[in-house]
Amino acid sequence: MDECPPGKILNHATGRCVNINGKIGKKIKKKQDEEFHTPQSELKPEFEDYRISNLNCEQFVMRKGWRMKRKLGEGVQGSAHQTCYYKDCDYVFKIVEFDNNASNYDGFVSEVEALKELNIKVPKCVPKMYGAWSCDNKGIIAMEMMYESKKLIPLSKIQSLLKRLESVGWLHVDTHRGNVMVRK
Repeated sequence: MDECPPGKILNHATGRCVNINGKIGKKIKKKQDEEFHTPQSELKPEFEDYRISNLNCEQFVMRKGWRMKRKLGEGVQGSAHQTCYYKDCDYVFKIVEFDNNASNYDGFVSEVEALKELNIKVPKCVPKMYGAWSCDNKGIIAMEMMYESKKLIPLSKIQSLLKRLESVGWLHVDTHRGNVMVRK
């Protein structure tokens, strides 16, 4: 099958047409309400603040023990910054500017909700998320640092990871070489 009906896209990993909506991904199964359970780690994930928008970002994240070290890059959805939690600098802040753009805010909230669910259901497929906040008209997602692979990753491994995402109801719709990262 090479073509899909309007509103659908071909998932090359499975050869099936699936629904699509936006760059972040589309939930393709009905979401069941479930409580978010904190992964076992030294950092306790924080999500209760991610809908607050009248805080000073710099003061807020510093008060929580974070500090940005250097900018790693910029993309359509925002910028990425290497970030330290006290002295450990193996973290990334993804920062999304809202600029009175409701779709940027909605995209940020959707990404946080997707990562929360995927951190539970398929933790080996996505970066571990440690917190999400909004302040100064910005959204911040704190994640583990991921790296470009020094060696070629077999296509079969990438397909397998994409199938695992689809098996829990999600489709990654921005798959390209720059989005295939590995853990340290």
